[in-house]
Amino acid sequence: MRDPFQKASRRIIRRLGQPVAMVTVNGVRLEMKGVFDHPEQEVITKGKRGGLTLKADVPTLTVLGSECPELNKDLRIFVDEREYYPVPSKSFDDGAGCMVIVLADPVPDQDYEEEQNDGGKWR
Repeated sequence: MRDPFQKASRRIIRRLGQPVAMVTVNGVRLEMKGVFDHPEQEVITKGKRGGLTLKADVPTLTVLGSECPELNKDLRIFVDEREYYPVPSKSFDDGAGCMVIVLADPVPDQDYEEEQNDGGKWR
Protein backbone atom coordinates (compact mmCIF):
# COMPACT_ATOMS: atom_id res chain seq x y z
CA MET A 1 0.00 0.00 0.00
CA ARG A 2 1.27 3.45 -0.95
CA ASP A 3 2.08 6.12 1.62
CA PRO A 4 -0.74 8.74 1.78
CA PHE A 5 1.80 11.61 1.67
CA GLN A 6 3.35 10.25 -1.53
CA LYS A 7 -0.12 9.86 -3.03
CA ALA A 8 -1.01 13.46 -2.12
CA SER A 9 2.31 14.78 -3.45
CA ARG A 10 1.82 12.98 -6.76
CA ARG A 11 -1.71 14.40 -7.06
CA ILE A 12 -0.55 17.96 -6.27
CA ILE A 13 2.24 17.88 -8.86
CA ARG A 14 -0.03 16.44 -11.53
CA ARG A 15 -2.69 19.11 -10.93
CA LEU A 16 -0.58 22.19 -10.20
CA GLY A 17 2.58 21.36 -12.10
CA GLN A 18 3.66 22.85 -15.38
CA PRO A 19 5.74 21.25 -18.13
CA VAL A 20 9.45 21.20 -17.31
CA ALA A 21 12.38 19.89 -19.34
CA MET A 22 15.67 18.61 -17.98
CA VAL A 23 18.69 17.97 -20.19
CA THR A 24 21.33 15.64 -18.77
CA VAL A 25 25.07 15.80 -19.40
CA ASN A 26 24.66 13.21 -22.19
CA GLY A 27 22.07 15.39 -23.94
CA VAL A 28 19.08 13.25 -22.97
CA ARG A 29 15.96 15.43 -22.68
CA LEU A 30 13.47 14.47 -19.96
CA GLU A 31 9.97 15.94 -19.96
CA MET A 32 8.01 16.04 -16.69
CA LYS A 33 5.73 18.21 -14.60
CA GLY A 34 6.95 20.32 -11.72
CA VAL A 35 5.73 23.03 -9.39
CA PHE A 36 7.86 26.15 -9.92
CA ASP A 37 8.08 28.74 -7.16
CA HIS A 38 10.04 31.99 -7.40
CA PRO A 39 9.73 33.83 -4.07
CA GLU A 40 11.74 36.81 -2.99
CA GLN A 41 13.47 36.15 0.30
CA GLU A 42 15.27 38.43 2.70
CA VAL A 43 18.82 37.32 3.41
CA ILE A 44 20.79 38.74 6.33
CA THR A 45 24.53 38.94 5.92
CA LYS A 46 26.91 39.99 8.66
CA GLY A 47 29.76 42.37 8.15
CA LYS A 48 32.32 43.82 10.52
CA ARG A 49 29.99 46.52 11.79
CA GLY A 50 26.61 44.84 11.83
CA GLY A 51 24.04 43.14 9.66
CA LEU A 52 22.83 44.02 6.20
CA THR A 53 19.50 42.80 4.88
CA LEU A 54 19.32 42.00 1.17
CA LYS A 55 16.46 40.75 -0.97
CA ALA A 56 17.35 37.68 -3.00
CA ASP A 57 15.45 35.53 -5.48
CA VAL A 58 15.32 31.87 -4.49
CA PRO A 59 13.60 29.92 -7.27
CA THR A 60 12.70 26.31 -6.49
CA LEU A 61 11.23 23.46 -8.49
CA THR A 62 9.40 20.54 -6.91
CA VAL A 63 9.21 17.34 -8.98
CA LEU A 64 8.44 13.71 -8.25
CA GLY A 65 11.53 12.03 -6.84
CA SER A 66 11.00 8.95 -9.01
CA GLU A 67 11.14 11.06 -12.21
CA CYS A 68 14.07 13.27 -11.20
CA PRO A 69 17.53 12.33 -12.50
CA GLU A 70 20.57 12.54 -10.26
CA LEU A 71 21.36 16.19 -9.58
CA ASN A 72 24.70 17.63 -10.62
CA LYS A 73 25.94 21.07 -11.65
CA ASP A 74 25.82 20.19 -15.38
CA LEU A 75 22.10 19.33 -15.45
CA ARG A 76 20.14 21.98 -17.35
CA ILE A 77 16.53 22.72 -16.35
CA PHE A 78 14.10 24.64 -18.55
CA VAL A 79 11.02 26.26 -17.01
CA ASP A 80 8.90 28.63 -19.12
CA GLU A 81 11.69 28.66 -21.75
CA ARG A 82 14.14 29.99 -19.17
CA GLU A 83 17.28 28.02 -18.34
CA TYR A 84 18.38 27.18 -14.80
CA TYR A 85 20.94 24.95 -13.13
CA PRO A 86 20.34 23.00 -9.90
CA VAL A 87 22.18 23.73 -6.66
CA PRO A 88 22.71 20.14 -5.45
CA SER A 89 24.04 21.18 -2.03
CA LYS A 90 20.78 23.01 -1.17
CA SER A 91 18.30 20.67 -2.90
CA PHE A 92 16.64 17.92 -0.88
CA ASP A 93 14.20 15.02 -0.87
CA ASP A 94 11.15 16.10 1.18
CA GLY A 95 10.38 12.58 2.42
CA ALA A 96 6.97 12.49 0.73
CA GLY A 97 8.08 11.36 -2.73
CA CYS A 98 9.14 14.77 -4.04
CA MET A 99 12.48 16.38 -4.77
CA VAL A 100 12.79 20.11 -4.03
CA ILE A 101 15.44 21.57 -6.33
CA VAL A 102 16.94 24.99 -5.60
CA LEU A 103 17.66 26.68 -8.93
CA ALA A 104 20.39 29.09 -10.02
CA ASP A 105 20.57 31.28 -13.11
CA PRO A 106 23.14 30.34 -15.72
CA VAL A 107 26.36 32.34 -15.66
CA PRO A 108 27.47 33.43 -19.13
CA ASP A 109 30.92 32.28 -20.20
CA GLN A 110 33.35 35.18 -20.31
CA ASP A 111 37.08 35.33 -20.16
CA TYR A 112 39.01 37.24 -17.53
CA GLU A 113 39.76 40.32 -19.70
CA GLU A 114 36.09 40.85 -20.56
CA GLU A 115 35.20 40.74 -16.86
CA GLN A 116 37.84 43.30 -15.97
CA ASN A 117 36.78 45.66 -18.78
CA ASP A 118 33.18 45.38 -17.66
CA GLY A 119 34.01 46.33 -14.07
CA GLY A 120 34.01 42.82 -12.63
CA LYS A 121 31.15 40.44 -11.89
CA TRP A 122 29.59 39.35 -8.62
CA ARG A 123 29.16 35.79 -9.83
